[in-house]
Amino acid sequence: MRKWGNNSDEVVNTFIKLLTDEDRDLRSSAVVALMNSGKDSDEVIEAFIKLLSDEDNIVPHIAAEALSNLSKDSDKVVNTFIKFLSDEDRKLNYIAVSALTNLGKKSKKIQPLIEKWLEENQYYENVGYAIDVLWNIVTVE
Repeated sequence: MRKWGNNSDEVVNTFIKLLTDEDRDLRSSAVVALMNSGKDSDEVIEAFIKLLSDEDNIVPHIAAEALSNLSKDSDKVVNTFIKFLSDEDRKLNYIAVSALTNLGKKSKKIQPLIEKWLEENQYYENVGYAIDVLWNIVTVE
């Protein structure tokens, strides 16, 4: 019997393919498996970013959690979530707050980016989301 490691390309590629399956539970399980593998290749990160727009209510949250666990300093990931602060879709707003809070607790890079966003968007109607992120980062749980 052949044994594969968690990070083998074959296993990772199989899970990436499952991210587009029509079954929500299968997509969610594939995200969790990839997150647990610790593989943060560009292909995995890109696949997770695509899942943030998934029509399902659960899959985008799991993908956001995976992104915030795997890629603490990825400019692409951070900028994607910052962009979601301004999105008209409330689901994406909440995903951004959660993910940026997670990222901000791991990386000193997030707080200044949120502060800059606040300065540039202080009159924007969704400014409260960025304030929530900043508050969540600077308060101790």
